[in-house]
Amino acid sequence: MRTLFLYYLNVNTALKIINIKKSELLPTVLFFTHSFFLVTIFIFSKTIRDTLFLTKFDKQWLPLMYLLSSLLIWFIIQFIWSKRKNESFILNNYKLYMFILLATVAFGTVKYSYLIPVYYLWIEVITILMGIVFWDCASLSFNNLQAKRIFPIISAGGSLSGIIVGAVLPYLINKFSLYFLINLTAIFIFFIVAIFIMSQSYFNLKRNKNHPSQKNTNVVFKPDYFIKTIFYLTIVITIVFTIIDYQFKISVVSAFSDEISMVDFFGKFYMYTSLFSLFIQLFFAGRMIDRMGVVSGLIILPIIIVSLPLLSFYLSGLGLLTAIKGAEQIFKPTILGTSIEIIWFPINIIKKNLYKPIINGSVKLTAQGITGIAIFILSFYNFSFEIISSLLIFILIILWLLISIRMKKEYISQILSMIDNRQISIDSVEIDLRNGEVLKIFKKYLKKDYNTQLFILKTIRKYDVLPLRNEIVELYNEGDNRMKECILLYFGPNPKIISNSILLNNLKDDIQVALTIKLVSNRDVDSEIIQPFIYSNDPDTIISAISFLYLINPENEEQYFKSINNTLSIDLVSNKTLDYLPDNYKPSLNLIESMLNHKDYEIIKSVIKYLHKVKNNSYYDQIIKHIDNLYLTNIIIVCLDNYPRDLLIRFIKSTHYTRETIIYLDKSDNSYLKNHLLDYLLCDEKSEISLCLKSISNNNLNNVFSKKSKLDDLSKNISYEFEMSEIVMSVAKENNQIIKFIINENNRINAINMAHIAHIKTGKFPYGYHEIVSNQSKNITYLLEVADTYLEKQFSKFAIPVINYSNQEMKKNVFKSDQIINALEYLYSRYNEWGRSHLYVFANKNKIKTNFVEINSDSNKYLNSIYTKESNQMYSSLEKIILLKNLSIFKDIESEQLNVIASITKEVSVIEETQLIKKDEYGECMMIIVKGKVRVHNGSTDIAILKDGDFFGELSILDGEKRSADITSLSECVLFKIDKKDFAIILDKYSNIAKVMIKVLSNRLRETTAKLYY
Repeated sequence: MRTLFLYYLNVNTALKIINIKKSELLPTVLFFTHSFFLVTIFIFSKTIRDTLFLTKFDKQWLPLMYLLSSLLIWFIIQFIWSKRKNESFILNNYKLYMFILLATVAFGTVKYSYLIPVYYLWIEVITILMGIVFWDCASLSFNNLQAKRIFPIISAGGSLSGIIVGAVLPYLINKFSLYFLINLTAIFIFFIVAIFIMSQSYFNLKRNKNHPSQKNTNVVFKPDYFIKTIFYLTIVITIVFTIIDYQFKISVVSAFSDEISMVDFFGKFYMYTSLFSLFIQLFFAGRMIDRMGVVSGLIILPIIIVSLPLLSFYLSGLGLLTAIKGAEQIFKPTILGTSIEIIWFPINIIKKNLYKPIINGSVKLTAQGITGIAIFILSFYNFSFEIISSLLIFILIILWLLISIRMKKEYISQILSMIDNRQISIDSVEIDLRNGEVLKIFKKYLKKDYNTQLFILKTIRKYDVLPLRNEIVELYNEGDNRMKECILLYFGPNPKIISNSILLNNLKDDIQVALTIKLVSNRDVDSEIIQPFIYSNDPDTIISAISFLYLINPENEEQYFKSINNTLSIDLVSNKTLDYLPDNYKPSLNLIESMLNHKDYEIIKSVIKYLHKVKNNSYYDQIIKHIDNLYLTNIIIVCLDNYPRDLLIRFIKSTHYTRETIIYLDKSDNSYLKNHLLDYLLCDEKSEISLCLKSISNNNLNNVFSKKSKLDDLSKNISYEFEMSEIVMSVAKENNQIIKFIINENNRINAINMAHIAHIKTGKFPYGYHEIVSNQSKNITYLLEVADTYLEKQFSKFAIPVINYSNQEMKKNVFKSDQIINALEYLYSRYNEWGRSHLYVFANKNKIKTNFVEINSDSNKYLNSIYTKESNQMYSSLEKIILLKNLSIFKDIESEQLNVIASITKEVSVIEETQLIKKDEYGECMMIIVKGKVRVHNGSTDIAILKDGDFFGELSILDGEKRSADITSLSECVLFKIDKKDFAIILDKYSNIAKVMIKVLSNRLRETTAKLYY
């Protein structure tokens, strides 16, 4: 037992040292091993490649290999990546790995000298492809915050491989041939395939939806100055490294003529450079960039390269070039690589996704290819290449240094712009305030306007803010009540920031008492100081004080619980109540349930956040029922996604909240839950079936639902009901409008559901196919043509008539009475009480005797309604509200309702020349310009320029008609987007919002008319 305890203690201690959680241990080990074998393959294959080529072919052809490598890599990557789109991620990589494995075995088996250049090029390709797949898999297995901790550990596996493989290579070459080592490389590839299989359960294969602003966009390649600087730096670095690599290999050829001595040299080279790389990575790289800034990471390698020739008195030609190449091998993947990744951080995510692959791919390969051609020409015509290349490297190094120094100013400007536009994200950025450049920026912004100060405090709350202690304390002392609350919430638990004296002064001066009591519960404070606050006038202060005293003196449990029960009236709680409870105190179940049923959405949101924080997983039904509230949807999904898998599945299978659970399954990040959508295909409510099918369609990645038998069963039921409806309709009297309405309405829902099923089966229908069916628009012909082409004939035979229900001619022949009765019974079993009431009326009016259940007393309200009809969702919520309030369209709407609108307002960032709206497309949203400019135009004709505070597309969220003009961004823009479907839900609840909007729009229309005609 003691041994097990010590083992457990040692494991936990080790995990804490390397900063890994227990749940992350296995995937980290797998990817560490993957990295180890990947670098092993790289070292083996590149050593074999260089040795075979340099010993069998004239060194004059080496520059051409740079050119051919660039062209081949570009072509193959473009080809493979175009094919990846049509297959699943896992299947695609299986095929890729198996192809690489078989081709490598073939190269090890077929020993023809003329294939060596092909093998040379092949190694260039597979090292690129396998590296991309490795980082793709790692990125799918860890989120951004995990990656910051775990990726350096994973990379250390590669450094360890370099040390071991470099040491054993000379031994292996003495025992075996190079071709045997190629086959040994194939074995390592097989190990990677096995690791890939074991790792795939950790892949999060959920595909992110397209960025809202990028749908129907027309982006022009127009990089800004900062991106151009990265572009030039990449070209300079690539040319320098290509020349160094060529000179290094030429010197190796001159020094070693046989394979064994050359492999022995390469082995030692990789061993020592990997050893130094590991040391630099673990102890030097991060600290240097932290202390000296990102520019130091960019300039250290060129400084070393320029300085090394000073050692030429002590080193031979090969020794000097080995030292230069070794410096590249050590510093390029560590300090330089890290610095280049950092300089990409403050660039708009859209621009980064657009330009980074181009610069790291096409630009780098083009520079390498052109350098290869230049080297070949100089070598072919016997120019003094060593002198020219040395001079060229010196000039390029000067350019490298100048560009890097210039980069510092531009880098800081980009960060400032990112903060201004609220684009900085704590999930994607590692902020280290010990870095002098970053510290200056945040000090500056903590002295700006109030909202910026709050934004910065929120951004840095999870980091070591000790370098900003004085600024934070100054803000606290001078700030208002909200600022003090913000600082206490974010930094109060840290006694180095918020000292005991500050907290005691708060209690003395009656400042944020409830929150202060919570904070002092973790400090050494006399409980007698808290005692008087039991009699406060503020319920939250009383609750916090009683909870604190209970934790100090649990023997007085009965007395404290009596006080708590008397105090915790549901009418007295606030959205801060749970935040003010001491960390070790557990509130009663009654309090939680009461708060979850509160009429105030802020209070419901606060308790859901609390349950998520403390990992309380007992309130599925009480939480899921609120998911339809757009203000709560996101926090509910985050909360439920963190439930234990088994418990969550149990809740999903037992809950009565069918519609709400379908919404959750649709939006959840837990891909393993998606299959449970099939369980809801046999709901009683058609609207729930429709919602379920739409959710299945949204989540039908790689056609995982396309062949499910439950879809076929449902489609047959729909087709049968459609036929029954047709029978009933054929005998309906002309004056019975309601029965026609209810049957037509059900036909409409059936048609939409059938279109959903057809889309799931084929994936060929256009976006908005259900709306085409619903509106029976002119596009229905195209939809039916697609269905007829791609659906199985047996399925399309009965699916197409249902989808095209409104264009079907009614059968004019007279049906037998038993067919009518069968139709009524079937429809009665499928319809809700509303529909059943209409069928009951229909049967009575047409004197049809039925055996199905008569209308019960609960349905009288529906009958009365029938007869009556026959006779006559980085800006805070506060900032969003302020911005919305300043718009004419929302100026007369109450703040409480604006809060709800703010909750469905999505932040969108776009780059310049992004087409936001296209003329004649159907409108699905409106947009508000927070920052930037856009132009309204009709083709090349400009109509207007809109800027900060203007809005467009507002008519579309009311009528959904076609757009009347094109709108394109003139600069980088931050926009608020409000989707029509989200806004429609709010309009249903707050009818006065629609009235106010119509009034404002009418006034705008009158103003426009006056300008045109008067």
